[in-house]
Amino acid sequence: MLGFHYLAPTLTVGCLLFGILCAVGHHYFYLSLDGRPAPTLFDNMKIAGMEVSHQQFNTAIGTTFAFLVRSLLGFAISLSYFQLVMRAMMGSGDTRTKVGHLDVLFSALENIFTLGHPALWRQRPLLFVVAAVAWFLPLASIITPATLSVGTAFPPSQLLDVPHIGLASLNMLSDMFRVANSTLENQLFYYNGPSSAVRRIVFATAAQGAILPVQAPAANSSWSFTFAAPVLQCRDLTSTTKRAIGASMLEYMLPPDQMGCAHTPGFMAWHPYNLSAESSVQDILPFKRQNGNGTIFFDDRPYNDQRYLSGSEQSGLFIAATGWSLIDRLCPDDGSQGSVEGILDHFNSSTMLKCEVHNATYHTEFSFVDGTQQVTVHTSHISEAAVIGQPGVQILSESQESAPGAACEPPTQNGTMLAAPPCFFDASLLRTLSYQAMMDSLSELLSGLVCRRNEWDLVFASNSSVANTVLTSTPELDFLEDYRTVSHPDSLFDLAQTWSERPFAGIVHQMSQHRRRSLKDAMERLFINITISLMSSPELQYNTSSAFYPPPTQVKFEMRNDIYAYSPQKLALAYGVAIGASAMIVGLGLASVIVRKASFSNNFSTIFRLSRGASTDTDFDDDDLDGRVPLPERIRQAKVSFRDVGQTKPRSGNCEALRERSAEVINVPLHVIVSEQTLCPDNVTDGGRSSQS
Repeated sequence: MLGFHYLAPTLTVGCLLFGILCAVGHHYFYLSLDGRPAPTLFDNMKIAGMEVSHQQFNTAIGTTFAFLVRSLLGFAISLSYFQLVMRAMMGSGDTRTKVGHLDVLFSALENIFTLGHPALWRQRPLLFVVAAVAWFLPLASIITPATLSVGTAFPPSQLLDVPHIGLASLNMLSDMFRVANSTLENQLFYYNGPSSAVRRIVFATAAQGAILPVQAPAANSSWSFTFAAPVLQCRDLTSTTKRAIGASMLEYMLPPDQMGCAHTPGFMAWHPYNLSAESSVQDILPFKRQNGNGTIFFDDRPYNDQRYLSGSEQSGLFIAATGWSLIDRLCPDDGSQGSVEGILDHFNSSTMLKCEVHNATYHTEFSFVDGTQQVTVHTSHISEAAVIGQPGVQILSESQESAPGAACEPPTQNGTMLAAPPCFFDASLLRTLSYQAMMDSLSELLSGLVCRRNEWDLVFASNSSVANTVLTSTPELDFLEDYRTVSHPDSLFDLAQTWSERPFAGIVHQMSQHRRRSLKDAMERLFINITISLMSSPELQYNTSSAFYPPPTQVKFEMRNDIYAYSPQKLALAYGVAIGASAMIVGLGLASVIVRKASFSNNFSTIFRLSRGASTDTDFDDDDLDGRVPLPERIRQAKVSFRDVGQTKPRSGNCEALRERSAEVINVPLHVIVSEQTLCPDNVTDGGRSSQS
């Protein structure tokens, strides 16, 4: 019966279409997972009584889709390839093909080494391309599952409120009270020092030696911003000034005042009453006499209601670190008095600093990772002139004559005035008051004397809190941190260093002598840390209704979330190439079916029926009929031809050959005669073997 059957074409097209559907399903399955949090190791589910993790389940589904696509497309290609092979076998006319070549064609999809026969494939290039595509098709099933991976995602940055310092506010100041003789038209409020919140931050930062933790908008976040704030600039005093300060100290220690060695200072910090750019050396001396010739006193006045009235008072501090070695020069062990010149020379080698507050620009970068704070600070645009202190706040009406007795109100956030006549609101005044409050708080902490009592080497008298700060880690103030450097050699700590037996060994920790910062650098760094640490106090933030409330800051989140990341382009490329090549091969197979008007199935019955109409130019022995390997070379080189589709009778050439061989029938194998008699029933000779024999 002529004409092709629908089964092979239907299977071919159906497998191709179902393969495409599976590829689309694979895409949408991965698309549903894209961006979703990846399951944890303990996120499990039960399937058929077995505990399976969600990750394993998702991987199995994706692999299944890839397997189905590969199998369906591979089946469609193999069916199409068989149609093309059958067309090449039969050809047209008396096409003959070597048996060895037929072996290669039929096994090309099962044995990749068959692709290494260039002599054959040069004759059949189309079949070679189809076979090569079939072998490379599984690559798509390897690539596509890998298009879904687990990656790290960071949430997008957001504009959020972050901690600042309310420098242009009254938060940094103690409450100020109106001067008794001021009026409603001219109200004056004296500066009254730093607020308690500023004191707490300064004392805590100085003791800890690091920036205090601020309140982050998120557990893992980072942000940066730039703002104006004060810095401390310290410089060494000249040798002339050092000698003058030394002379002032000697006047305090030696006759006629007779304070003696018991009050020899190893550290001094003071703010003289009159400190300005025009101050003379005599103005800044630490010790002065009442009314010029009275009782000597330590001239330290961190702040009071009269200090800044001059309008030129600088916010600053003097520091002198002479160390305990000074006592040996003042009062040698032999009871004599040291040389005055030798003592004055000692001051030239001592550290004496003048520290002043300057305006600057801060660029800060905050980073919080798993609760750990990291802050990077850069300062720039430091003003050359020191900050000049202010006596307080004066609220003055712009026109006292037009509205006598009218109270003056500050402006609201949108800039309008609440009262008439309007007032002038000076934000720089508030900043200056905040700057001097910070410096005065640090001066309050450090100011005073640290003296050693000569009769008790390990005991000192002090009205300064410098020993409780990180400044004792500097070389100049190391003696305040480790008393063993100045103690007698028979002290308990020295003796404990020699103990090596447990439990006495290591009872005293040996302190490191490695110091990184000088006193000058440590003071400047401490002030920067104090400035940033002020952000940690909620009391020092701007009020949300303030005109100076800072705008939101861009905050980046460092939270790492494991999520699924899907690359649809890679999946589309892999499946697109595989499906495109498969569709072309299926199209060629269908074209072959239509042209030949016949379709073939790749099973034994097809080969068996074809062999019944085949003819060859080589005789077969009985030993050749068992099909064992290896294939004899003469059979490999034998050429075979098949009856073309639509041919109802064998070719005349075949029957003629049968008639010629009938005369020598005794030399022809039985199976050949049977086959040829079936094809040519009239080709039976009297002397030949018949099918009944």
